Amino acid sequence: MKSSYKQLISGRIDLHPFLFAIYPILFLFAHNIDKTAPIELALPIMIVLIMAALIWAGSRFITKDPKKSSISTSLFFIVFFAYGPTSGHILKLAQATSGQDVLPGFHYYLLVASLLVLVLVFYLIRRSDRDLGPFSTFLNATGIILVSISLASIISYQATHMGRESDRPARSIETAVSKKDSNYPDIYYIILDGYARQDILSRLYFYDNSDLINFLKRKGFYVATESTSNYNTTDLSTASSLNMAYIQDLLPNADPDSSDMKPLQKLRENPSVARILREYGYKFVSFSSGYSGTELRGADRYVSAPGALTEFQNVLLQNTAAIAFLNQASVPYDARRKQILWTFDHLPDMSRSDSPVFVFAHILLPHPSFVFGPNGEPRNPKDIGNVRNGDGGNFLAVPGNTRVGYLKGYREQLHFENKLVKQAINDILSKSKRPPIIILQSDHGPGSQLKHSHVRRSNISERMSILNAFYFPDKRYERLYKSITPVNNLKVVLDQYLTHETSETTLVDDKNFFALGGRPYRFFDVNNRLRESLPSTTSADKDFVAKLLPWEKRLSTSLDDFEAFMEIGWIYFDADRYHNALAGFLIASDLQPKNVDAIISAGLAYEALSFTDYALGQFSKALKIDPNHSGAKLKKAQVLAKHSIYNEALKLLREIEEAESDSEILDMARKTISEISVAQNQTK
Repeated sequence: MKSSYKQLISGRIDLHPFLFAIYPILFLFAHNIDKTAPIELALPIMIVLIMAALIWAGSRFITKDPKKSSISTSLFFIVFFAYGPTSGHILKLAQATSGQDVLPGFHYYLLVASLLVLVLVFYLIRRSDRDLGPFSTFLNATGIILVSISLASIISYQATHMGRESDRPARSIETAVSKKDSNYPDIYYIILDGYARQDILSRLYFYDNSDLINFLKRKGFYVATESTSNYNTTDLSTASSLNMAYIQDLLPNADPDSSDMKPLQKLRENPSVARILREYGYKFVSFSSGYSGTELRGADRYVSAPGALTEFQNVLLQNTAAIAFLNQASVPYDARRKQILWTFDHLPDMSRSDSPVFVFAHILLPHPSFVFGPNGEPRNPKDIGNVRNGDGGNFLAVPGNTRVGYLKGYREQLHFENKLVKQAINDILSKSKRPPIIILQSDHGPGSQLKHSHVRRSNISERMSILNAFYFPDKRYERLYKSITPVNNLKVVLDQYLTHETSETTLVDDKNFFALGGRPYRFFDVNNRLRESLPSTTSADKDFVAKLLPWEKRLSTSLDDFEAFMEIGWIYFDADRYHNALAGFLIASDLQPKNVDAIISAGLAYEALSFTDYALGQFSKALKIDPNHSGAKLKKAQVLAKHSIYNEALKLLREIEEAESDSEILDMARKTISEISVAQNQTK
């Protein structure tokens, strides 16, 4: 043993090609350990070890020197795994320098350059007459250190969490266990990720979803028309609804500053609903989603499309030189489409089981990325990183993405999804051996106006308003109500058809919480924000709705209507609904980036929402486009004065006095100067 260790350190045994091959995989896993199952390491590690052996054998054949072949193999893997992150940084720099979002041939030229460098280094190694033993020793030591650090992090995490099913207190299952009965209804719990409620689709996405809603009603579904999500993220929402309780009660000791997602994953892996249903002879079936948070491998049956990639595998591929080929071949997008279509196609197959089944299917539609057109045609977003489910601000952070692009992509993808949903519902109802129960629900709403790290800048109504529909075979919907939230969905089902009034199935108050991005246990109660919702069709809002309708009708036809977005923005602004007003102005700015009126209007909405820095940013942006725009100067000066930044405000106001001929603007400028003078005298 000691002799082998000495040989390894001295460079006589070259393990570094294999160490550098597996290190990036271990590193990525260690940094995503709270949301990735260890079994996901097996396939990529096996693949890279085979690659390392083949590359080593090939270079050994060429160089005739095992030391040179080992060094060449290690350098290959360094370049292979460094390509993804490096190309990303270079691409962003090139985009910023050129001012272009799309750079044709970027990966082609960069890959060719990388290969030339690799060939040159390989050539120099082959021609070298130097003793490469010390360098091989250095690579061995470096590889051992890097792999050891990752393994230590993984082992430490696993040791800390070992034996802890979750941080929640133990709860007994108070079910009056009855005789297992194969005639219990199958239960389908289908989560459509980010699917908006009908009124949100109408008012914010200008999309008439009555076709699907009417289809569901004709099939006998109850549609909860005022349903909202309990949480703003998939991880929180699904962990809560599958356990029929709030996260604050399930994990009472969770650290608000923690970013650890593992406790939520454990709640989903062995949820209360599955434990209860197993007492009645149910089998827990979980479909693979492609999202690590809802890959419930602990189910009695875990089903996935053949050859489908997990989220971890997708991210790993995108951090290698394979990204150059993936951008051309659309492999991640094809894999995502395949998984979604396969799930819809095979949902009805689950009813063939002899025992009743509880089927959980989380489907990544209509959530970004937008990979389907309105008729199912494949769409490949130009940035490969977008396959990683970027929503809200993360979607807009991708160069070239816009708010109007989000609305277009969302509407088209939802339109196609509706066709898939209707076909799946028809097939489930027609093929089931036992009359099924179906819950068709969203985990949260869409995110065109979402800021993950800023609750006040997010449109809460958009994010929390969800589709929530129920099919009961006997059509007994007395316990359902229009504002039911997911925490109570399965309680109603279990109580009505199985357990009959136990503590686990007693309904709880419907509440709504927003958690900050990266801090899943830091909750903000947003019930009051939801009351500042969209206009209804009640008499109080009748005139308001009448003003919106003609512009909404125009936008239902085309989302490229600058005038319509501006008019809708001002209608909402005048009604003190500033989040929706801001959305209208910002989308108008997307359509006409140089339009000063749209930019100033967005600044006014920001100021009304008390986002002073953003308001000033909009006014400054307008002045950069038109330095002599008196309206922008006046609004900026007024905001500065409001926050006691008098000198800069006075400078702008004096410029207006010198150059402006419009009497109305002059009067407002002079009035503001007078107000500043009074304020300055009061502070002396």
